[in-house]
Amino acid sequence: MTSSPTSANTLKLSALSAPTPHITCPRWCIVTEAEHRADLDNWEGRCHHRSHETAFGWSIISTTTSDGQLWPEPGEDAVQIFDRSDDVISLECAQARAEIILKLIYRARRA
Repeated sequence: MTSSPTSANTLKLSALSAPTPHITCPRWCIVTEAEHRADLDNWEGRCHHRSHETAFGWSIISTTTSDGQLWPEPGEDAVQIFDRSDDVISLECAQARAEIILKLIYRARRA
């Protein structure tokens, strides 16, 4: 069965007129809207956000719907810290590490 030029044009037109979602990012996200749009199919309609990497190799990551609603992977925190050496760590683990560093700084300054 062949499709008529009219039905082919209708398919093209409906593909072009499909609504393009507005992407809502956290303030810290460095991913461009164009990058998010290109990745929507790969992420099943979700947006993967990331921040700049710190000097220590840490950055913030999260996954949301295109309108900014948090949508974590099953069993994961909604917002996480990515550490180059340890992969992904929870916010609680990152906070515990930061507290240890602060204690070490305090002790070093008291010496």
